[in-house]
Amino acid sequence: MPKQPSTEIALTSMESNRATAATADPVDRRRAARRNLHPSATVKLALWPESRDEHAFMGALLNLSPMGLACRVEESWNDALAKNVPVQATFQVRPGAQRFEVVGRVVSSTPGAEPGYSIIGIEFQFDEQALGTKRMLERALAVGGG
Repeated sequence: MPKQPSTEIALTSMESNRATAATADPVDRRRAARRNLHPSATVKLALWPESRDEHAFMGALLNLSPMGLACRVEESWNDALAKNVPVQATFQVRPGAQRFEVVGRVVSSTPGAEPGYSIIGIEFQFDEQALGTKRMLERALAVGGG
């Protein structure tokens, strides 16, 4: 007989004496596994299709997957990097490795842990011509990938 999934519920008490139910095993809702990168990894975000240096923003690359990335940018760039703004992201998975240029759109912006910074979420958008880039990125992110 197949083992039934666990349905245990953990109850935690709140100050208001209300109880909240939470599953014992949280669900990871991400569409693709992310890889945390070396602390010095950077990303250049350029407004698309302008993508000229005067429309470019440098950020700290926090994590990366074949579907998108998260980066920390100066809070003053929030207006330019608003939700749904198309951008071109340029980055390397590790120093000295292949440079990737991928088009995407801003999907989230939240205050960063450090004052003066925001965390920007970018979702990549691969058209037919860019599917090769997506496959190369998947290989680069794989354990032992180049």
